[in-house]
Amino acid sequence: MVALLVLGSIAACGSTPTVGCPAPVAATDVSSLPDDLNLTSYGVVVRVQHVSGFLSVGVVSARSVSDLAADLAVDVEKAGYTVLRQDSEGIEADLYLSRGERETGAIRVYQTSCQQQVGIDVTLSRVRGN
Repeated sequence: MVALLVLGSIAACGSTPTVGCPAPVAATDVSSLPDDLNLTSYGVVVRVQHVSGFLSVGVVSARSVSDLAADLAVDVEKAGYTVLRQDSEGIEADLYLSRGERETGAIRVYQTSCQQQVGIDVTLSRVRGN
């Protein structure tokens, strides 16, 4: 199985601006987002990068870590992934995924330094349909 690559976390603050927390700036090119996993439904997509055969996406949301983690687990399974492991500590959650023998991924959901804002880092080894 392809080893999981978890890329660095985003530094942007979340969707609901608070004092000292700027509103997130949307990524200008989201054309390579996965067709079968609607990441824009979770918040503002602030980063889309291709690094060493992996797709790295950063999303900023105003929803809670626990709500996001639960919904992401359901949505990735609907997209055909198997959740291999899921850890949630309330302020951070991690999901480790696979689809078939060659596709892997990881999702990290975490509380940012901005109280009402949550970051989501998604790393996928291959994107279906792109």
